[in-house]
Amino acid sequence: MKKLLIFLASLLLLINIYVKFPTPVYAEEEIKFDQTNVLEDLESSENFNIEDYPFDSTGLINSPKIINFVEYCYSYRANMQNNYGLYLYIYNPQNLKINTVSKLNKVELAVGYDSSGIPTTYEKFNLEFLSKSTGDYENLFYKFKIVDHISDDGKTILKRVNSNSRRYDIASIELHEEGQRNATDYGIGGTYTFTGYVAGYGPDVNAESTLKVEVNDLRTIQIEVNSTNYSPDTVSNLGMFHQNTINSVYFSVDNILLEEYGKLQKIKAEWYEYKTKPMAVVKDINVKESLEPFLGKAISNGGRYDENVPYGFCAGKVNNLPTYDYSYNAWTSSLGLISPQPANSYLETLYYIFSSNNADLDKFILTSEELLDYIYSYTLSYDKGTILNSISADLFEDSVDEGRTRGYNLKEIDSNDTFDMLSYDSNHSWWDKLLDYGFWAPETGGDLKNISPIEIVETDALNQDNQVISESLLINENDVNKFKTYYANETAKNKSVILFRFAQTDYYSASGFVMQNGSRISNDDMFLAYETVFLNFDIIELTFNKDGVYTTFAVVSNPIDIARDVTAPLKGFDWLTFILVVILLILLFILLRPVIVAILKIIWKIITSIFNLIAKIFKRGGGSG
Repeated sequence: MKKLLIFLASLLLLINIYVKFPTPVYAEEEIKFDQTNVLEDLESSENFNIEDYPFDSTGLINSPKIINFVEYCYSYRANMQNNYGLYLYIYNPQNLKINTVSKLNKVELAVGYDSSGIPTTYEKFNLEFLSKSTGDYENLFYKFKIVDHISDDGKTILKRVNSNSRRYDIASIELHEEGQRNATDYGIGGTYTFTGYVAGYGPDVNAESTLKVEVNDLRTIQIEVNSTNYSPDTVSNLGMFHQNTINSVYFSVDNILLEEYGKLQKIKAEWYEYKTKPMAVVKDINVKESLEPFLGKAISNGGRYDENVPYGFCAGKVNNLPTYDYSYNAWTSSLGLISPQPANSYLETLYYIFSSNNADLDKFILTSEELLDYIYSYTLSYDKGTILNSISADLFEDSVDEGRTRGYNLKEIDSNDTFDMLSYDSNHSWWDKLLDYGFWAPETGGDLKNISPIEIVETDALNQDNQVISESLLINENDVNKFKTYYANETAKNKSVILFRFAQTDYYSASGFVMQNGSRISNDDMFLAYETVFLNFDIIELTFNKDGVYTTFAVVSNPIDIARDVTAPLKGFDWLTFILVVILLILLFILLRPVIVAILKIIWKIITSIFNLIAKIFKRGGGSG
């Protein structure tokens, strides 16, 4: 038998249109479907009319959508599965310039079902760009191939589908436009069920194509995700300079969903998690501008000192000793000898520097948006490569907080998965606090326990002042007004607002001082901070629970980036320590009173004798005159 090769043997699905490709042919050389042109593929169908797909720059009538879904050359025979592939044809009416090399172009597919065939698990799959239309139809159509992978169940798409009835549930596609940080999610909501085989791939290799497809709607939930965070004004259980941060998002769902399917039980989300390298914030704008030329460049002597760098700094004084958590080019010179400032960590390379422009550092806030702008615009070094297409990996540590995962995360969080947020006092004694802070400690107490990760916000929770709302809902006080406006708008649409607290992380912020040419300029004229950021955060599934019956829906939402504002270190006065010290001094005075009185009498006699002697000298001088 001649070598059987199939050319474009599959069905294309236009919106409510059954599209047929030409009859499969034999060829002496294999023709790769990956290499065919998107517009030529579409025009090969007699049902395709280019006039049905106009440009629409406003996007009000048409927006990017899947117009064709191709299952190419499926076979249940293992030796004939090399040509198998799934292909998407995208109609792009707004002429958006899709970043074709971006790793953020994805499709969301169901990968798990219950016994009745209802999807219970969804995952995202990368899209490999193949071709796009050009000329008069520039960027109007794009062709992508779905990149298969092994899921948590240990199977690929190919191994998961049933040979007699291959079902593909597509919830949405995410397309990354050039110049944008994140991809945009476009809901599709379609179930495609293929039966039969293309010619040569079924049980009878001589039979003609029997491939057919049935298309049905797939219900999805579309949401808009907003971020917030909360850090109590107390030192965390990690010790000096550390604060807990609860990272959250909020969104709304139709009340009819809650009524029909029960409470929101689980949320599945994905994100990329990284911890920033230490970020320096200085008061003097001249210091910032002088150090900017050295950003991303390693200085000599392992960061201990470099006489060519005009400034340095230390931050995070440890246990009232002349040792600091961090130093960068901090040194002194005596008798021609250079002595580095002792530190636990010497920063050989500085990647972040900001300035309050001579304003009070205690009131300075670098907003999360400003921080993210800096991260995305940084281009000074790529020694460790890139993450998410173009962000320099140099900006981030090689690890994240203990118990967490650096890089890609895919987690399903149950509303019953409560967590605790512990303060300094939970594992430090009064003596520890005295050694760490002396008499001027910030707030160190105030544990929060049994925090629910999923909360439906009630109206009563917002009928208070902003500080109380912040502390009760665990959201940033600066976000409260925005949150209240969002809540009012969404509840007016008969929706419920959901708070999703998806991660608890550490925030470090410590005061320090700037040095110039080996000399300290002043105290507390800078601080150093680091935090965890979450890039490309996206909610994938919502699972509801009604009397033990669980229902899962795929979610359509635009991915977002999440970061905490960079703020000054905690400061305050420990009144308890002050009172204890006063009491201690009073007790010492009582115990040592006789000695103290005797010493004071001696001092008084000495002072009196000195004044008497001075008086006699003046008196004699006046008599002789």
